[in-house]
Amino acid sequence: MHLASLNIPQLFISLWTGKGIDAKGSDSKDDWREKWCTLTDTSEKDPRTKKITFKNYWTDHGKEVAATRQWIPGSFDRTPRDIAKKLNSGYKAWEFTLYFYGLGPCLLFERIKLPYWRNYCRFVHAMRLMLQHEVSMEECRDADRNFIIAAGDFEDLYIERRTDRLHFGRPCLHAPLHIPGETARVGPQLNNSQWTMERTIGNLGQEIRQHQSVFANLAQRALYRCQVNTLFALLPDFAPPPPKIPRGAKDLGGGYVLLCAHDLTKRVPEVPECEAIKSWYRNKGATWRDDLWIKVSKWARLRLPIGQVARCSWKENKKRPDQVRAARNVKVLYIH
Repeated sequence: MHLASLNIPQLFISLWTGKGIDAKGSDSKDDWREKWCTLTDTSEKDPRTKKITFKNYWTDHGKEVAATRQWIPGSFDRTPRDIAKKLNSGYKAWEFTLYFYGLGPCLLFERIKLPYWRNYCRFVHAMRLMLQHEVSMEECRDADRNFIIAAGDFEDLYIERRTDRLHFGRPCLHAPLHIPGETARVGPQLNNSQWTMERTIGNLGQEIRQHQSVFANLAQRALYRCQVNTLFALLPDFAPPPPKIPRGAKDLGGGYVLLCAHDLTKRVPEVPECEAIKSWYRNKGATWRDDLWIKVSKWARLRLPIGQVARCSWKENKKRPDQVRAARNVKVLYIH
């Protein structure tokens, strides 16, 4: 949690903004600004016209981060706030995670110079693989290769073999190199990270009903949960059944469930939608006569196999933009 969500983002942001990290010895931040320190708010004075021009790169970037709120689904919980304003006032680890590993590669393109952006994207790619609940051996090898290349490139791009920049090489820069090997040895690190541990402690704490011997009760509840989980693993038939789908929903199979609201009236879709449906049927080898009419009924939501809920524009467009957390941008890889 602290390594991926706090230490690494803070190191890169400090270098890009020039804040929170000092120039030592003969080093100068003016040299940084010519290379990687481009997320700064500066003012320039034209010697001929004496006019002062303000370039608020960091402030503008913070506004871009805050503006993404309505495009991040509610299942992602808290969205990143304006990082230029809130960085030093309680920016949450989850906000850093969404910003650094989700929004950053897009929003920072051409805001930081290309070699530094590529180096950053290598870290992001490798860490994304390691933050999954399920990681294959091929993904471990991919992450290991990218972590090694990214760490070496970081030293070449930022430290440049200068002794007065050794403080750039923080432990969080080289600690990720051990993650792929540990993942192959003991499993995905997300399963034993602080996120999972804190959530488990919270769940166990909610089961405590007596104010006396709190820690003894907590240990007993943890032991009881381990015994129950072991029983379910050995005898899956004893595991509780999956939750029923909500009333009015329709199970499509494969983990997909259509959820209300549901328009009971079947309607003729627009021409582009009709053509897309016909094209899909033809690709499946079905015959379709051009004189046939298509009628469809609308559903407001679709629950995906991963548990997230996608929504359609039918209901989302009826709300004000500041009330929407858009959840209709779904990438379909395969439909069967």
